[in-house]
Amino acid sequence: MKFIKLKNFSTAQIIALNFLIVILIGSILLYLPITHQKNVQISYIDALFVATSATCVTGLTPVVIDTTFNAVGKIVILILIQIGGLGLMTIMSSFVLFLKNRISLKERQTLSEMLNRSDLFNFKAFIKKVIKFTILFEGIGAILLFTVFIQKTDLVNAIGQAIFTSISAFCNAGFDLLGSKSLIPFKNNYFLLSVVMILIVFGGLGFVVWSDIVDFYKQLKQKKPISVLIRSISTHTKVVAIVTLVLIFIPAIMTGILEHRLFHNSSAAEIIFNTLFQSITLRTAGFYTMDFSLFRHITLLFMIPVMFIGGSSGGTAGGVKTTTFFIAIAYLISVIKGQKDVIVFNRMISKEIVTKAFTLIFINILVLFTGIFLVSLEIADSQIIPYAFEAASALATVGISTGITSSVSVFGKAVLIALMYIGRIGIVTLVFSMRGTQSKNNANVGYPTGNMIVG
Repeated sequence: MKFIKLKNFSTAQIIALNFLIVILIGSILLYLPITHQKNVQISYIDALFVATSATCVTGLTPVVIDTTFNAVGKIVILILIQIGGLGLMTIMSSFVLFLKNRISLKERQTLSEMLNRSDLFNFKAFIKKVIKFTILFEGIGAILLFTVFIQKTDLVNAIGQAIFTSISAFCNAGFDLLGSKSLIPFKNNYFLLSVVMILIVFGGLGFVVWSDIVDFYKQLKQKKPISVLIRSISTHTKVVAIVTLVLIFIPAIMTGILEHRLFHNSSAAEIIFNTLFQSITLRTAGFYTMDFSLFRHITLLFMIPVMFIGGSSGGTAGGVKTTTFFIAIAYLISVIKGQKDVIVFNRMISKEIVTKAFTLIFINILVLFTGIFLVSLEIADSQIIPYAFEAASALATVGISTGITSSVSVFGKAVLIALMYIGRIGIVTLVFSMRGTQSKNNANVGYPTGNMIVG
């Protein structure tokens, strides 16, 4: 089994093309009557929307999955979610390794970029860890969720719902087979909410962080001093842990404050679990236990930047990533303090990484505002915030909606499809896939310095 190979294709182009091919194949399958419930038909744009949303692990959908698609359609969607969550290249490479074939240098470069790694590390060991952890988490999650669903439905449906929800949660996809209200019927089932939250967080942490956690546990069993253990944790993992905790608790508190009117008859436990759940799922998971159409516009406005940041590099979540956000903040702090270098946990962050972080943020903001502008062309001014929320949800592959997805025009759906695709493959990948090869004659040309007044 080999990747799609064209001699003149760059690594970024291979990534973008492979995702596009999977989306198109998925859309054709989901458009066919064989994947639909009896007497149900959908337009191709809706089939393409669902296929894109599943492959890009977003969760936005113009149709109700459970009542629109039959078992075949649901399996297709589940496969698309798994491919999108782990990354197409990771899955294909695992098959290559399974068949004892060698991965070419080009394919190794592609995998490195897919996993946000700059080095050509030991792919065989890393991919085995990724597959093992994924099966472990999704398997345990499915078993735990089954104990809840079996109390609500028959055996076959309970198994299907448990597997589908577990994979969707771990891949931060937000799809479910529970109807049009997601997890609202389970808002008081704290066991189910806890399982889904853990799956979402672990899926969003990133594969590199998993490896560090395992290494930390191994050293802990060797009874090494805590100070040594903390120093052994990579800077990346420390940053991910700090930003993740901040972006879980602060949005939860703000949601409770801004939407306190929705909790006037709720217990303390219900408030804590549901605000935490919405905060966690806001980080690109797409499930919800509260009706976002009831939220105030100020709450939706606050949530847009949280969705924009998203999860962590190398994981199943979208957004500009927690590390990107942290580096930008760290740089701004260093500028304010008058420091020459950006220092994080006694480690200097290279100017190249800082530049990449700001480039990612700037281009994502530009794409987001372009998307908001385009989807808002055909609507009333009073609807701009919900549509801006929808666009941010698409670009950050979150999947949370105020309920307007099905009513968006064909043009608007096309814009959201483009945003989901860009959000999943990544801005840098998209830009690199479109740019031409740098001319060798201009590679080392120097130019005189130009001075400009800033601020």
